Amino acid sequence: MRPGRSHRLGALMAIADHPGILAIWNDIDDAVAEDYGHWYQRQHLYERVSIPGFRYGRRYAAQGVSPKYFTFYETDSAAVLTGGDYLARLNAPTDWTQRLMPHFRNVSRTVCRQILVGGDQSGGFAATVALAEHLSVESLGHLSRELENLKGWPEIARVRVWQADETGATAATDESALRPVTDTNIGTALVVEGIAADPTHECLSELLAKLLTGAALPAAGAIQVYQLICHIDGDEIRRAHG
Repeated sequence: MRPGRSHRLGALMAIADHPGILAIWNDIDDAVAEDYGHWYQRQHLYERVSIPGFRYGRRYAAQGVSPKYFTFYETDSAAVLTGGDYLARLNAPTDWTQRLMPHFRNVSRTVCRQILVGGDQSGGFAATVALAEHLSVESLGHLSRELENLKGWPEIARVRVWQADETGATAATDESALRPVTDTNIGTALVVEGIAADPTHECLSELLAKLLTGAALPAAGAIQVYQLICHIDGDEIRRAHG
């Protein structure tokens, strides 16, 4: 950690009820990029967070990287993401959704559980790294200790650890069938939220380096930093349209 700083990230919390996370990274064909943005902001986010059990959604984008877009939803549990209300939506895509799905590229989509979180703020930037498999018990213990010792990062708002839910394998749906290639999945994701891009990347790089030296780690992808586009709250939407 960088010396000379006394700020401490909020206390580490092990999530007792393991909220569900739908974690999505994707690209989109340039020809429909503007329509894609309008679809997300005017229809898709509202449609998703209006489903019972969806707490909120957050949408991000990056420049000059692939995948360009990162989106996640937090739900009451992973079971919400395999439940009847959500599957009914996936099997009845809107006309707008049907028009855009064939233009999705490089889609990674995984039903996860949030197993660790440190900090209680939200940041305007998110650094992400995807691991191919679940972390071992040894690696999780090592990571938990590192999160407890996160000091000297006033720019960091929150650190999250997501793990693919073994009971929530993504089923084929009418919506997924419209995408030209089968979605890929992750095993684990580390997500660091911060108020500036560089320290957010630096913090995640340091955590990953400590994991690599502390225990065997499944293959990791590249660290990408995304900027927040919007946040949408499910309870607010359901109250407004209830």
